[in-house]
Amino acid sequence: MITFGRKLNHLRQKNHLTQKELGIALGFPEDSTDIRITQYEATTRKPLDEILVKLDKILGVLSLYDKIN
Repeated sequence: MITFGRKLNHLRQKNHLTQKELGIALGFPEDSTDIRITQYEATTRKPLDEILVKLDKILGVLSLYDKIN
């Protein structure tokens, strides 16, 4: 089974976004954007539901929520 982090990494790259660009699009402070996305992709940090909704919109998918729960 593919992990949430691997799915997020795949979708981010498919959308030609860097970790920093994705973090900024999510509204994270610019100095910590790539760190937060790295944590999500490494599955060391679980995003809040509101972040999952934003990820769905930014990455153009129906629901990443199912990948984490």
